[in-house]
Amino acid sequence: MAERQRLDAPGNIPPNVTIVTRWRQVAVIMMLAVLPAVVFGAIIGIGIYSRLSETGFAFLMLGGMVLALACMVLFGTLGYKMTPKDAMRVENNALVGVRYGVIPFDSITRYHLDDGIKIYRKGRATLRLNATVDRHSYNEFRAAFALAISAWQSRHPDSGMTQSYFYGSRKAKIIGGLLVLGSVGVIIAALALDALGGLGGAFAGISMGIYLIASKRKNGA
Repeated sequence: MAERQRLDAPGNIPPNVTIVTRWRQVAVIMMLAVLPAVVFGAIIGIGIYSRLSETGFAFLMLGGMVLALACMVLFGTLGYKMTPKDAMRVENNALVGVRYGVIPFDSITRYHLDDGIKIYRKGRATLRLNATVDRHSYNEFRAAFALAISAWQSRHPDSGMTQSYFYGSRKAKIIGGLLVLGSVGVIIAALALDALGGLGGAFAGISMGIYLIASKRKNGA
């Protein structure tokens, strides 16, 4: 039977986590990827329709890239600034926040600790608890949560709660493979069009892809 007790919210302490739901992640991805792509595509479309010279079209592409990058920086900054922050502490059977309230461990079906904390709950939105600018406080919070949730699982072996992983998983290796293939395609296209400016990003994509393919589980698992 799940443990229950009255848990008081933390006192007047600085925020140690930012709280992001899955829907918020989708919205941020849309802002960072879709809107800049639309802006860049619209500018290129105008250039093609206007039948500019090669030099004029090159300058238009450069302007489109700068504007798209500016959109990414702007929306990324706004997304970070608008992300809710909370001061959370770890109890024996729950996480307790000033703003978000109590997240009982018995409501968690699965959790994830790679590069942050992700919590999957019964019939509720998935939460990702990321670091604030105070990385030290967050690392302490994350370590305390890992110990508390592991101890809770030991006391409740029939809870069905599991820990999931990204690094070393099939998902990571598939994403890594797609990154490598996509980056190789970009390199081939760049060489064919004699447009070498994007090769740096392509090689970075290959490096990240290889890293994900070769990755192993973290957190001592």
